[in-house]
Amino acid sequence: SDYTQKTQSVAEQRKSLELQAAALTQQQELQQQHFEDVAQIKALDQQLEQYNALNWPELYQTDVGQAASLDHQKRELESHRQQTVNRLNQNQAQALESQRAEHARVVEEGQKVLSKEIDNWTPELAQTIAAYGVSQGLNEQAVASIVDPVHVKLIDKAMKYDELVAKQKAAAPKAEPPKSAVKVKGKRAAATKDPDKMSTEEWLKMRNSQVEKRRRA
Repeated sequence: SDYTQKTQSVAEQRKSLELQAAALTQQQELQQQHFEDVAQIKALDQQLEQYNALNWPELYQTDVGQAASLDHQKRELESHRQQTVNRLNQNQAQALESQRAEHARVVEEGQKVLSKEIDNWTPELAQTIAAYGVSQGLNEQAVASIVDPVHVKLIDKAMKYDELVAKQKAAAPKAEPPKSAVKVKGKRAAATKDPDKMSTEEWLKMRNSQVEKRRRA
């Protein structure tokens, strides 16, 4: 099964390359014909300018035969020029149609690749990826003209990475503010009063307390 799949993939790639080569050859031929037709039209215009510069009324008066012959040559040049212009326009229309067909084929092949390599590929997902690319600074027209699936996959990977990072940040526990140290309140030791400054009652109370502590000890 794997061999068959790879064989089919190679065959599809070969066919795609052949179509691209044929389209390129046709484009080159049309381009060459375009250059030749443009050059020929310019040459015919130069010749027609010479005929248009003639004094036709005087020529017909002096030599009717010569005037008729020149007029016939001028008409042939005009006819030749018109045929060349028609061929040029036809080739331009054909080249434009060929470009459109090639672009449509490339887009279709790219969509097939993306449907295989990007999960749940849909036109809506394509719009989401394009919008992400624009949000990251890419030119909107440039994004809209992307046909290479490799570029689309790169933008998709970047979008998924940003989504993953955002989810991880949202799921991470928030750090609690540090708690202030609890101060333990203890009994303050009673300040010892100078016996010389005690009254007789205070001194007796202190003395009795000392005796009681010794007795208990």
